[in-house]
Formats: sequence, structure tokens, C-alpha cells
Amino acid sequence: MKLKNLFCLLLALLMVSTSSQGEGTSSALTTSFSNMEGRQGEDSSVVFSDRSGSPTLKNTGYVAIGTFKLSREQIELLSSASALDAAFHQFGAATNFNSLENGAFQGSASGDPAELYDGVNSFAGSKVYIVIGNGSDLITSSEFLVWDSGLLFDGTGPTGGPWEVVLSVDSGDLIIGLSDKNTSDFSLIRGDTERGAFTMVMIDEALDDHGNSRDSATFITENSTTSGKIDDGADVDYFRVDLSEDGNLFVKINQNLDLKLYDGEGNLIEAVQDAGDGLGGGVAADFMISKDLAAGTYYVSIGGDQNTSDVGYNLESEFEVKIIDLDPESAGSYYGLVRAQGRAFVGHLEITISDDGYYTGVLKLVSGAQRSIKGAIQPDYWASTPVNAYGQKSTLSFQSEQAASGNYRLTGSIQPIINNGKYQSFQLFKAIYGSAKRVPGRLRGRYTMLAPFPTTSDSDLPAGDSFASANMNALGVFNLVGYSSSGSKLTYSGPLLETNKVSLYTRPENLRECLLGDLRFRNKEASDFSGRIRYSRKLTIGAYYSEDFVKMLTAEGSKYSAPSINELPLPSFITGDNNANSAFVGESFGGVSYPITWTPDGLIKTTRTPTYRASARFNNVNGRFNGNYFVSQSNPDLAEIRSYLRGVVLQKKGLVSGQAETVDNGVGRFSIVPAP
Repeated sequence: MKLKNLFCLLLALLMVSTSSQGEGTSSALTTSFSNMEGRQGEDSSVVFSDRSGSPTLKNTGYVAIGTFKLSREQIELLSSASALDAAFHQFGAATNFNSLENGAFQGSASGDPAELYDGVNSFAGSKVYIVIGNGSDLITSSEFLVWDSGLLFDGTGPTGGPWEVVLSVDSGDLIIGLSDKNTSDFSLIRGDTERGAFTMVMIDEALDDHGNSRDSATFITENSTTSGKIDDGADVDYFRVDLSEDGNLFVKINQNLDLKLYDGEGNLIEAVQDAGDGLGGGVAADFMISKDLAAGTYYVSIGGDQNTSDVGYNLESEFEVKIIDLDPESAGSYYGLVRAQGRAFVGHLEITISDDGYYTGVLKLVSGAQRSIKGAIQPDYWASTPVNAYGQKSTLSFQSEQAASGNYRLTGSIQPIINNGKYQSFQLFKAIYGSAKRVPGRLRGRYTMLAPFPTTSDSDLPAGDSFASANMNALGVFNLVGYSSSGSKLTYSGPLLETNKVSLYTRPENLRECLLGDLRFRNKEASDFSGRIRYSRKLTIGAYYSEDFVKMLTAEGSKYSAPSINELPLPSFITGDNNANSAFVGESFGGVSYPITWTPDGLIKTTRTPTYRASARFNNVNGRFNGNYFVSQSNPDLAEIRSYLRGVVLQKKGLVSGQAETVDNGVGRFSIVPAP
């Protein structure tokens, strides 16, 4: 498991400005520079460490602010202490680190920003850098750090200039040095238990880049890439890695060099020698070690032989937490709804478990937000991961369990870290169909679905039926296309799960709405699947239905079979003129009815009258219809009012229903019934 490095932005220190003799003029500017807060620096946000990872700097070191005339790229190329010293133009006095072993410092520098530092340029308008060395000055230092604050010197007097320069891992640009390489515990001095570090590095070519023993080893993280150079056969670079959990450590170098792995006591665990070991004659990919290790401290060494000279390399490390051997049948994708304590649907969760026990997942909230999760199944078959859900930091936990059916399920909860008694629960079911196991033939094919809105008398709410046409393919994927009750187009594609159900989650109308619920496939007299759907809509200013609402819909679905030639899809309708009647319910359509002729070729139309005309086309293949309804206005100079007609046939219930939508005038229910 990776160590988590926490970085906090530092509190600013005060700037003190001093005025010169004349009123409104100034020749001196005092700027504070620091990386700490707390009376003793116990809350320093940036730990300074040496190459061993130990924050040992105290009562020593060189810390100053100033500027460079060089570009970032030119600064990066500085290769000696003398070159760095020559290029850096210091502003005011330097300071050093404080007396505590936490790499904290604070100081102030005074000077005239308008003063020429090279006979040509002044500090005013130049970038502000913090430069740090481990000696009394840059010349005597062997390790260095250069940080671009992103600020500029300003020569306008006491109201100008950088009042403070606060070194932080969260801002600025680290040019020379390493960031986020180590963590340190400062709880003994009332500080944080874990904190990110800046490690100074050597830039002098004459100095070794990594220590030659375990005591001087360079710290590396479990998953990292570190560069180095072997100068000659006597040079050996050591690296230390601390494993917080049992797992597999993989290390690799991209050069023909000796690679060795040791335990914390220096005992050799495994070695890969250079070209003479029979591993491929120096092919870079052969120089790797992969070992299952217990939690603890380990060392990696890299070296050469008498023929080695100035060989640069990259050391890669990767770590995977040890997990249990899972039943292969438990691997796969699981889906289900998340419920609040009141049992209301509040989200949809998908988790996929790999063969090696790792998992990834997506939590989809009613609000439209999505949260990704990942982790590993633990030896007790439990898993837990942090997640920001429902407005607060929480822990998502679940357990893999085998049901009486033999299939695995995931049961768990989402619990706030700050326990307020509220939590969400879920049970996820496995997608069991695919290329290896096809869906039974009785479940394949086309379907239609209706989910009527529970009320049709409230003008602030839609009155149309939610509906859709759908298809279940042989691989168990259920595809659905339709409209919500407000006339918003909806789509869904998801797997058929164990127990033959689909966990529906769809967000129509640009995420302003959400429909979610379980659809259970069972062959009943009046339906082939059914379920309860939570239908919600956000407050939407300017829309026809602007108020938010939450309603529960009862959804029913039926297999759909295309009619034979010269037949209609429902036997209750006879062929011939005026063989059906329309029925409008809700909104401005309430009580409207007119005769309809529905022909076997799919045409649905009315006889045109001075008041209205309507026509629609029924799709005999998928069971849906779409059309228009025009109403003439009393003023002949005004255009006809157009409504959109749409819906489906539900064959098992003998229904033809859907919705009529008039732009800026709401959505009502539109149905077709046999003529008396």
C-alpha cells in the first residue's frame, strides 16, 4: 500500500516595511520567508530531509531568497555548487534551519528592490526564488534545493513587493530537489503524524548521487522510478524501501548492472548479476527481481564490475498488496442499487473483481455525481475503501458471500467517517451471462415497458406515462430506449443479473432527472418483468416543470412480438375505419377524445376536421409509435398548436399508451383504446 503524504498550506508570516527619510518614499523592503507555523515549527508543512530520509537539519544550513537571470531549463543544468552560487543573486541576509529536527525555517531579508544586482538589472520585476543548501553558504554545501515561488520582486515601496514567501509542496515550482519522497512523524513535538518531504539533492558531478551502504541508502517509495549513475566498479548505490503490508515487490533496472535485494538486516534475498549470469546477455528487461515479502524494511543495491564506467540507469519499483486466493467464481462484475436507511433508492453501484482479488467500481449518485473506487479483497473476504459520497467523507465496505444458489453477492454499506447515524446499504448481484453462458431463449428478444405517473391532476407535475422499448440479447445485455413522464429521452444499457433482474439507472434531460430501480424478469399473466422505479427531478429554473419532485412509479414490461401481415399487434383491435379511439388525460389535453383508424401497415390517423388532425406511425418491429396532433386556434391567423404523440404497445396487458407533449404546455397521457 502506498504511503499517503499529507501537505498543508502554511500560514503566512508578516512582512515588515521600513520607510526612508522622505514621506511616501522607501529604499528598503523587508520580506519574510518560511516553511513553518507553530511556535517551534512543529507544524512545518514541508519536511527537509537528507538522502537517507532523515529530517536532521537543525541550527545549520543556508536558506535565502533572491533571483536568477537564467531560465528554468538553464537552472536545471547547473552542475556544481560554484555554478549555482555564481548564478544566484541573493536578496538581503540568509538564515538557517531551526533547532528542531523537522527541517523548519523562518527568516527575513531587507534590501532595496530597485538596487542593481549586476550593474544592469534590479530585483524589481524579477522572479523570487528560495535557494537552500546544507552548508553555511552555497559554496560549502553538498546538497541543494531551488524553488520558484511564482512571485515577483516589486520596487514600489512599503505597499509593494512580496510581503511573504512561503515554501509549499502545493504551490510554486521545485526546480532542483525531490518532492514527496519521504514521510516523517512529528507527533512527539505536537506536530503531524505524517508529512510530505522535500529532499535536497547533489548537483556537483564529483559527488556520489546515492549512498554506498544501507546506512546512507536513498529512500524510495513502493511505486516509483529513480534515476542514478554507477561511476565505476567500486560504486554501489543503495536504496531503502519500507513495505507497510505483505505483498509482492517488483524492482527493475534498464541497464546491464548487478541488482540485489536484501532484508532489513542486510541478508541477501535475491541477486541478478550482469551479463555473465545467463539471463540474456545484458538485455535490460532481464534485470529484475519479483518477490513476495512480508511487511518491513528492505534494501536494493545496484553496482557494476571492473569494466563499468559512468553508466546511467533508472530503477523502477512496483508493489502489490498480498491478497487471498479467491474462488474464481467470485470474479466478475456486480451491480445493484444503494438504499438509504429509509429504504429509498439513492444511487447505483457497480463493482468488478478481478481474478487476483483486486476490484474497481463506480458509485453513481441520484445527483448525477460519480465516484470511482478501487482496492483489494482482504483475507476475511471484506473490502473497504474511502469515498466522498452524499456530501461527506465516508467508508464504503462490502463482503463477498456465496448465496444458496451458488452465486456470489456483495453486501455492504457506505458509512460516514464522522458517525451521525446515517448510512446507506447495498446488495450487488453478479452479471452471470456472457459469451461463456448465454441467456436462456425464453428471456431473449424485444420488450416494451410502461410506468404511469401516479397523478394526472397536478399542473405542476407531468402526467404522461414513462415508456420504453427494449431488447435482451444472447449475452445478457438489456438495452432500453424511451421517454420519462416529462417527455425527456432516456436510455439504459446494463446486464441481466443473477435472480434475473436488471438494476436500472438512467439520467434523462441533461442530468436533471434520475430513474432507478430493480426490474425483475418473471413470466406472469400480465407482465414479463416488473419493478418499482424512483423517479426524481431537480429544481430547474426556466423549465416548464421547474419544481423538484420525487415519485415512485410502478413499471411493467411485456415481451413484444411483431404482428403478422394484415394484423394489428393487439387482438382487441379489429381492422377497418375508425377502429379505435384516442384518450388524453392531464394538462391541457384533459377529456379530449377522437376516433382513430389504425391500419396493419402501422398508420394511425384521424379524419381531418376544422378543429384538429392527428397522425402517427406505429413501428411493427419494436412496438413503439410516434406522431403529431394539431389543433387549430380560434384566430385563423395563428399557427396550429402542435403536440407530439409517442408511446408503446404493452401486449400482455393489451394497452397502447404513452404521452402527448405540447411545447411550453406540459405533457399528458395519451392512450389508444378499441372502438366500442
